[in-house]
Amino acid sequence: MASISTSSAERVFSIKRFLGLNESQDGDAAMKWGEASEIRNWRVTRDGDLKRRPGNEALFGLCLSYTIAYGEEEEVLAAPEDQAVTLRETISAIRGIVTISGTSSDVLPNDFASAENIYYEDNPRRIFKMTRVEVADGTATWYGQRAKAEPVTKRAVKALWVGRINGQQEILAACANTLYRLYDSVSGLYSCQTVGAINTTGHVHIFGFDSVAYILDGDDYWQYDGTTLKAVDGYVPLIAITVEPNGAYETAEQVNKLTAKRRCWLSPDGENNTFKLPEKYADVEYVKLLSDNSTLEPSAYSFDINNGTISFAQVPVQGVNAYEVGYTAKDVVDGALVEKSFRSQIIGMRYSELYSGSQDNRVFLYGDGGADAIYTGLDYDGKPRADYFPDLGMVRVGDANTPITAMIRHYGNLICYKTDGAYSLQFGITTLSDSSMTPAFYVTPINRSIGNAAPGQAQLVNNSPVTLHGREAYQWRNGSIYSSNLSVDERQAQRISDKVCSTLAGFTLENCVCYDDNYHQEYYICNHGGALVFNYAADAWTYYDSLGDVMCMAAFNGEVLYGTADGNIERLNESLNYADGDPISCYWESSSADFGQEYTRKNSAQLWVAMKPELGSSVNVTIQTDRKETFTEKIVSADNVRNPGTREPYLKRLKLKAKKFLYYKLMFTSDEIATAPTVVSADIRVRFAGWAK
Repeated sequence: MASISTSSAERVFSIKRFLGLNESQDGDAAMKWGEASEIRNWRVTRDGDLKRRPGNEALFGLCLSYTIAYGEEEEVLAAPEDQAVTLRETISAIRGIVTISGTSSDVLPNDFASAENIYYEDNPRRIFKMTRVEVADGTATWYGQRAKAEPVTKRAVKALWVGRINGQQEILAACANTLYRLYDSVSGLYSCQTVGAINTTGHVHIFGFDSVAYILDGDDYWQYDGTTLKAVDGYVPLIAITVEPNGAYETAEQVNKLTAKRRCWLSPDGENNTFKLPEKYADVEYVKLLSDNSTLEPSAYSFDINNGTISFAQVPVQGVNAYEVGYTAKDVVDGALVEKSFRSQIIGMRYSELYSGSQDNRVFLYGDGGADAIYTGLDYDGKPRADYFPDLGMVRVGDANTPITAMIRHYGNLICYKTDGAYSLQFGITTLSDSSMTPAFYVTPINRSIGNAAPGQAQLVNNSPVTLHGREAYQWRNGSIYSSNLSVDERQAQRISDKVCSTLAGFTLENCVCYDDNYHQEYYICNHGGALVFNYAADAWTYYDSLGDVMCMAAFNGEVLYGTADGNIERLNESLNYADGDPISCYWESSSADFGQEYTRKNSAQLWVAMKPELGSSVNVTIQTDRKETFTEKIVSADNVRNPGTREPYLKRLKLKAKKFLYYKLMFTSDEIATAPTVVSADIRVRFAGWAK
């Protein structure tokens, strides 16, 4: 993007909008002016400016216990020899955060050797154990060792969820075989409370439904209502009504895979006192009179579990659906009666999505390594439930050889991704052999070669699903950005990662964590301790490091929260100027610009850099050419702004002389704990000379 002056021998080339990272496979000479051949920890704003990424800090460490480790000795601060430094006597690691406490003292350099207080706080995330002081030429140089909390045994954060439970805002996290509650809605502050024990050795998934949080951990199916964590009992279905003494009945609800418990309604004929139940091995638990909902005493009836019958002590009065019988269905396995349950099918699932045609009132579970998804149903009163998985509530997607890796609702359909394809599910009704009707979901292929590699990581970005496949990221759109339901058309899978193909090729896609921060309109792909970030409002990619190894992400109150492989819960926030106490090292490098005339030699004596006028912010600027690699580094500091508080950019002219070059690179760096710099524009004055040799 360039604007050209009227002089033919001298022109000014301007970057008015930064365009993000472009890892062009054909070299960077053909890139647009404003694109970066390399970018690290800079973000491209909605308006196309270049700004240091948000800082991050740990809120909590969720591992069970921590020790304090000390780094190598380093220079901490330099001060006049007559200036005292405030030191304190105690540090501790509480929930993975090093804190300083105890009596404070102002210690002079000459008194340090005899001082009992040896801990110094540089900023809220940097605490040092001071080791020595050197005094020379009126300056005291203090040295120390950085203190950091380290878990005795590292445990990764396996899940992070933000939602409402019974009307209260909650943040839940799973780590170290424990479910944690991380927010106090009364005080409005982050806090860390233990909820209960779950299994975090494998993947953990949390989702919300009907004011309750549900957890899948591979060991069981749990629910948390804001007070109690317990295994989901499961809705007890009414499987038969108008059960007559001879065993004839009308089908009502399907059995629930979560539980072996069932219900049926008996219709006495006034003559017989023995009824044949719908299942042979029925262990009766209760009988109640439906007219007043009263429970009969056990002496009022008896049952034969081997024959599936129940007998009343007295012949019941004739009536329709007069009694309800609750029982546990059993089966014979190796000569013994055991509960007849399919709960293991639910527990084996690892991910969820909500869908039911025009409403999101059914839970779809998938991710057991197979091609089947199971879904919940509505109870006898028509209420959607997350604890009722009807026996026929299953859909097989594609062939059985490839697993379902992601499901995501898109407009009126449910899009299902496998490792080698994509399918669309639509809601419908089907008629069974007994003339009863049941919900059904019909599967239509969308793409038979491109799917999703990262389990559970499909994200809805700007109204369109984005998945990872092969070595690329694909956005699924039917025509324009505001599209309708996906159909059978392979052109709908549009590759959006060409500009970051080199970095993404180094990621292990199956282990990537993807997240759409809708508030900032940024899409994250995290892997190997780094993150590719796509700002889809600016159509620009960038790369973040120093976040830690991200395992899960969620958004809360405009912040992005994430859990790490070290057991930390971290937050990204614009107001933070550091990465867990350390400076955020930012680097931006332009393409090799030939300024439209690669066949001529060029000279440049100066450039102008404009910054957002924020006190405390600065950026280092330098250049590089094909004739010379190292130039003086110049500092542009917004502290020099003439009118603090103005909205006008601060413009600084820099003298960086480059001679007889063919290609020119511009670099911006920032590496200090200070207000985040924002680069608004750059203008380079270029004078064309003779022909290239």
